[in-house]
Amino acid sequence: MYQLSADDDFHYELLRILGIAPYEGSDIGEVLVAANKIEPLSMLSWSKSFDELATHMGKVAEGIDSSKYPISARNAHFKAATYYRAADFFLHGNWSDPNINTLWDKQTASFNAALKLMTIPGKRVTLRSKGGQFKVPAIYYSSGSSKPRPTIIMCNGYDGAQEEMYHVFGQAALQRNINIITYEGPGQPTVRREQNENFYASHAQSN
Repeated sequence: MYQLSADDDFHYELLRILGIAPYEGSDIGEVLVAANKIEPLSMLSWSKSFDELATHMGKVAEGIDSSKYPISARNAHFKAATYYRAADFFLHGNWSDPNINTLWDKQTASFNAALKLMTIPGKRVTLRSKGGQFKVPAIYYSSGSSKPRPTIIMCNGYDGAQEEMYHVFGQAALQRNINIITYEGPGQPTVRREQNENFYASHAQSN
């Protein structure tokens, strides 16, 4: 297999980012250019490269007249969100790093801008966990059918973001008239940042 980076962890994450290109999650050429700037074993280099790409794509998105070209604007906002998530990914060894929240706020703003430009806008909702220990951030995507439709509930793995799930399975399901709900739990991005709920705390509460 051709290595996208001499660093195995970076190679894996680059494949993950490339994998969501078919459903507006990224652009292969843009990701490969960013990958070429990353120094193996340098997490700061990774973050810097994707932050620069995300910032550029965010400016592209803002420069598009979304009233005339909603698809192009949506696509650019979605990609900016992905690249901000990528810039954040390897920073979690030091939770005092302010970039963890700054980059996440930017990815959320970009993703929300894209949600508004969907044919049927995705809606963020907040649910309550059983027992009420924490809030459950979720996004509802409607297929638009007036008839009862199947609904898939999706959660990402480990500390993955719910936003990523739209590009992995969500858009494909909507194209097949299936409704989608994504959500995050303890230890995952929004719950960890906004409620300081981690995996361990959730396990301790359940016991």
